[in-house]
Amino acid sequence: MKKNIIVIILFVISGKMSFAQNIFPLNNPHWFNILSMTWKTGPSLPPQTNYYYEHYIIEGDTIVNNRKFYKLFISKNEGYNIFDFKFFTYIYIENSKVYYGKTDSLQLLLDFDMKIGDKFKFKSLNSPNPTIIELPVINVDSLVVNNSYRKRIKFQDFSEHKGVTWVSGIGDIEYGLIFDYGFINTGSSFNSFLSCFSENGLNLYGTCEPTGINSNLIDEQNNLFFPNPAHDKIVLISTNFVTIELIDINGRIIRKLACNSNEIKLDFVKPGMYVIRFINDERTITKKLIIY
Repeated sequence: MKKNIIVIILFVISGKMSFAQNIFPLNNPHWFNILSMTWKTGPSLPPQTNYYYEHYIIEGDTIVNNRKFYKLFISKNEGYNIFDFKFFTYIYIENSKVYYGKTDSLQLLLDFDMKIGDKFKFKSLNSPNPTIIELPVINVDSLVVNNSYRKRIKFQDFSEHKGVTWVSGIGDIEYGLIFDYGFINTGSSFNSFLSCFSENGLNLYGTCEPTGINSNLIDEQNNLFFPNPAHDKIVLISTNFVTIELIDINGRIIRKLACNSNEIKLDFVKPGMYVIRFINDERTITKKLIIY
């Protein structure tokens, strides 16, 4: 009788949820990272923000000394175009560890054997004297992605920036697939995050494009608020608008806000890409907004 009960329980669990065994995705993966850098151009001028984009894909592999290396390609354009990609580096997988670099000079990228208290060395890229920041693991649990459990490893926060979070089968969901941790100690105001990840064309994490909005209507010139990307609020540069509409990727208005203050709270909004519409009696201006 006990054996029958155990079998039934296992059958029910496996019927609802499968367990993902892959440490690193290889089935036509696509990562889209966004990095923003913000600085002040003058004492009386609003901050200025520049955006940098990175698309990563894996295409093909090669065998060197009986070891298989996967080819990682990169495009630094905002939009996705397969003809824009160039070879970037190699990926090598060994058990629960993922490495990147040249075939004869690899650096550890991910290690899913790590436990609470273990420390990982986060390094800067392309520097003869790389910055190295060692941080401990503070939590290990699981995350459900597309009906499968993925291992999640959370690291302690950097002194002035968010920490790193690894998810098996995806990578770092905080800073993106490959990040130059030399930015951490530069004192610059920056934000980097994984905007979206897909595998075999199936979106598994984040949101890439606002598909429900006509992109021709988005005003890329007038700067009406900062910061962008934002976390829990934005600050308006102009209050000459009566209403603000926050719109999701499907074109649905998820919230209408009265524009009666310079500060707009966004702590109710989930991370992702949105558009924000500023409205008064004379005109309407639509802007992109990224929430992380």
